Amino acid sequence: MIVLLMFGLALIVGAAQQRTVDALKAGAPTVKRWGGRILLTVGVWFIALGVFSSLFADVFPV
Repeated sequence: MIVLLMFGLALIVGAAQQRTVDALKAGAPTVKRWGGRILLTVGVWFIALGVFSSLFADVFPV
């Protein structure tokens, strides 16, 4: 009886893992899209800091 319970538990865990992996794979394009947007925003900010460094130096004296 214990063997059948353990076998059943193994099947249930395997199915749950597969559903979790499928859900993560389905959401991957959204995560990649948001990651790209954040990366572009940070890049534009760094470029702005470099281009207008004298202005930022006047506003934020160190």
